[in-house]
Amino acid sequence: MTSRLLKAKHWQLFSLIIGFPLIFQMIFLGITTGGLVGGFDPLPAFFFPLLLIAPIWLFSLLLAWLYSVGSGLQSRVPIALRRSTRFFKVALVFPVAYILLVIAVVFPLLSVMVSSTIGGNFVLIIILGLHLFTMFCIIYCLYFSAKTIKLAELQRPVSLGDFIGEFFLLWFFPVGVWILQPRINELVKTEATSPAKEEYV
Repeated sequence: MTSRLLKAKHWQLFSLIIGFPLIFQMIFLGITTGGLVGGFDPLPAFFFPLLLIAPIWLFSLLLAWLYSVGSGLQSRVPIALRRSTRFFKVALVFPVAYILLVIAVVFPLLSVMVSSTIGGNFVLIIILGLHLFTMFCIIYCLYFSAKTIKLAELQRPVSLGDFIGEFFLLWFFPVGVWILQPRINELVKTEATSPAKEEYV
């Protein structure tokens, strides 16, 4: 999976991560608003979970691509500059766990919990804390992946100023993938044609 995402062309990644969810949402909204089959009034209950398919697909594949970049390109970084990917992996998994927790537990119980002022305030503080940490994890993943790209390209220590551009290109993925993925393809191609290196542990 990691190798395939690193070797994929920019248009393939864009189509897979952005194109498919966009088309799905357009078709889904067309059906539910009556554009295709006359609509439903009221909408069947099973339609509402379908609204989550596109954002979950987009978010999951985007995190998978970030993992491929941050972890898969480590072998292209000089051994002395390679970094542990342990917290990087935690930072990738936590947002997914948080979203699943919110969908499965928090939303169904929120109306019950907020009926009590003390309990409601406590729950909201917990949710806010988890939400802020989730945001930190996502930013850290962007930071780690951007730095890894630049380390692999320059083969020397880098500062924030060296890879801040890559950071924002990853942040604005629909635009950044067209610029970054060809460079990633070149890094993978260079690694494939270079002599074998000591593996990262």
